[in-house]
Amino acid sequence: MRAKTREWIVLNDRLAIVKRDERQGSYYFRARIDGQKGYVFRTTKTNDRSKAEEFAREQFYELQSLAKSGIVVHAKGEFENVYEDFQRDVLVHKSLSRTAQFDGTYRRYFLPFFQQKPIREIDEHAIDTYFTWRVNYYASEEAKGRQEVAAKRKRGSKPAAKATKRRSTLSNLKRPSPATLKIERGLLKEILSYAARRKLITRVPDISLPR
Repeated sequence: MRAKTREWIVLNDRLAIVKRDERQGSYYFRARIDGQKGYVFRTTKTNDRSKAEEFAREQFYELQSLAKSGIVVHAKGEFENVYEDFQRDVLVHKSLSRTAQFDGTYRRYFLPFFQQKPIREIDEHAIDTYFTWRVNYYASEEAKGRQEVAAKRKRGSKPAAKATKRRSTLSNLKRPSPATLKIERGLLKEILSYAARRKLITRVPDISLPR
């Protein structure tokens, strides 16, 4: 008897998800990225379909952004391995809210930017470049696409909210706030401090924020 063929759930013409085991296990996503050979195939780390679709779409936009910057996106990078160890050794002892803050920032910003960079090369210059990229992140087409997906999911059939002085929307969101950047600096410093304790880097770089 032939094994049952896995059924891919197509999200767009370049992105699909699949569950290897219908009864248990996580969904995986398959993405074809502009300028890259073959597919990127990775786990979504969830067995919930709606969460898997959301994760896959976010990763797709981030991988597209990396590819446009000339970065090869197939290989699992050293920074990713360090963060997985950081989760195991450090985050497991933190509160759920703090863990969610780390994981969200890592998945949206740290991983797309630092994924392919050797941990020893994350110095002051690399971090300055990251924050320059981060400040301009919301102006990128990939960020706009990801935000539109999130906005549609949140509001459902309701019309889009109009921008106001107190409400950030896709049209008036220009850059992350100083408070947000300060939080990200602290999160990145804690990850790099962990790497230093493990002798993966010789020192923790000084992290300056853009003005």
